[in-house]
This record gives sequence, structure tokens and C-alpha cells, in this order.
Amino acid sequence: MKRILLLCYLILIITTGLFSLPVDPSDEIYRYLDLWRKKGYIVSLPAIRPYPHQVLIKLLGQVENCGNSRARKNARSFLAKLVNKPQVFAVSPYQESFISKAGHYSSTGVDFTADGLLKPWLSISARGGGLLESNSLISEDVLPYGVRLERDMYHHGDQAKIGNFEANPALVSTVAFGTEEFYFQTGFNRTSFGPFLGDSVVISEDAPHAGHFSFTWNGKTANFTKLLLALTAQTNSGTGVYNQKYLSLTSLDWQFAPWGQIGYVGSIVYGGYLDPVYFIPLTDLMYMTLLQGDMSNSHIGFYGSLYMPAYLTWDLIFYADDLHFNDIVTFNWNTRWKFVLQSALS
Repeated sequence: MKRILLLCYLILIITTGLFSLPVDPSDEIYRYLDLWRKKGYIVSLPAIRPYPHQVLIKLLGQVENCGNSRARKNARSFLAKLVNKPQVFAVSPYQESFISKAGHYSSTGVDFTADGLLKPWLSISARGGGLLESNSLISEDVLPYGVRLERDMYHHGDQAKIGNFEANPALVSTVAFGTEEFYFQTGFNRTSFGPFLGDSVVISEDAPHAGHFSFTWNGKTANFTKLLLALTAQTNSGTGVYNQKYLSLTSLDWQFAPWGQIGYVGSIVYGGYLDPVYFIPLTDLMYMTLLQGDMSNSHIGFYGSLYMPAYLTWDLIFYADDLHFNDIVTFNWNTRWKFVLQSALS
């Protein structure tokens, strides 16, 4: 029996490396795409990740046509996983843990994945399974500084207890309708934005899962995305969950030359109501400022990349909180502006 269990575990470990799961914006495929873009094998990348299969197949095709031998080999490896018949109920193990001054945390489980291009206009990427969590953190819902987890921690008050462990379900999924140029994507997953992988001041791939609704135009040298995330937050008193909180984001970028890209990003965080006007592209900030009287929390900024010799890239995001149009045009600088500048040379 022990030999059988060991064999099953080895099979699960081997299976782990066979599948790339696009629903996860931290998946290795996005690291490769970012590298290939910096080397000029790819023209431009949409700002919002994850990407559906339709887009990934197009981007990997560009690498096959323009990349060096090593890049083409890796691109063909990814393509073989994406264009084959859908991989349904692939199984792989999962484990992560850490120990810090604030306590320890560990999570172990088994994933069942469904992933593939069902039709030329329809793709799915999903992962579900069960987790056994052991958590002795001082605050069960707050990770220590510098610690990241691949999965979210779940604390809903009615977990099943198995010894010192809590048993929780874990599910992320995304479905995309459309082509590589125009597509609508919806699901429950992590989302990331902008040229920075791993860290982004706008939306980070380490942010918790959220309901995701987005429409994207992925042009040859320009990209547009309208995104709505359904967030979950605690009440101010910390005694309950507040689930009527939304993030509406609009981004538009342009590849103005082979060596440079620039883009605009605007977002609004609001709650207690769902306003359909926020679905209208490029009008949400004006509507909120002029007609609503700044009822919500707005951010505006720009981002860009410069591709320099020796494959060096300078990435930049400028993101400001509550920049008021009326204050700017009347030169009223006493507005207590809050902004962040994120920059990196890689």
C-alpha cells in the first residue's frame, strides 16, 4: 500500500510540470512573454492579465516567427499545451508554507484543473480542489511583511476541522469569449495590471481573488481594456464582510515606436451600489467628478515602457489619488494630492 501511495504521489509531482495554467497571472508563461516582449519578439501585450488562450496563441505565434531558436522551442512547448484538446481534470499536488516571528502558516492540497480552447471563440481555464490549512499567525487574515502566497487564505467561520488543520475549498476560474483582437473575460481569479510582474501599484497579482469582468481590444500597436472587479472587504468595525465594493478600471495604451509604449489608466473604487455608467469607457471619472460630487475614490495615471539597447527596459507607472480637474485648471495646488511613482530598470 505504501508503494502504491508513493507511486501516486510521484505521478502527481510529474503532472505538476505538464500544465501551464493561464488563469494564474503569476504563471511562468507571463514571465516568458514579458521577456520576449523586451527582446522585440512580440509587438505589444495587453495591460490586464490573465490572458485567454486566444491571445496567448497569437503571442506565441509571434515568438515562433521572430524569436531565436531557444525562444521558438519554448513557445512551441507552450503552444502544444494550449492548442491540444482541452485538458480536463488534470491532477497536481500543491503545498506552500512559511515560518516567521508572527507565526507559521502551511497549506497542502490537491488541484483538479480544466483548461483549454473549447472553440476558436471560447476558452476556459479553471483550478479547483481542497486545501488543508494550518495557521498560527497573530492575525489570521494578515500576512507578515514580505510574505506572499500563491493561494488565498480562507476564513469564513465554518471550516471543517481535521486535527490541527482547517479544510477549505479552493476555486479559481476564467472563461473568455471572442477572438485574439476583441474578447470578453469573466471569472473568479487574481488579476494584475501594467508592465510590472509580481508588483504593481495599480493591481498586483498577489491581490486576493475577485469577481472579474473585462472587455479588451487587443490591437496591433494599441490596447484598450474596461475592467470591473467585484471585491470583498470587511466592515470598518472588522465584525463582518462587506461585499458591495467594486473597482472599475479603464486603460488605453499605444505602442508609438518599436522602442516605446505609453498608456493611460483611470480607476474608481466605490461601494453600496452598482452604477451602470461606470461601464461606459472613458466617461467614469468625468461622471463621478462633475455629476456625483466625488462620492467615490478615484485614481488616474499613466504608464509606459522604453526598450533600450542590450535588452534593457525602463518601466514606469505614475498613479495619483483624487486629482480634481477644477483644481488643476484653477491652479489650486492645496489639494493634498497623494500619488505614487513606480519605476524599474531591468
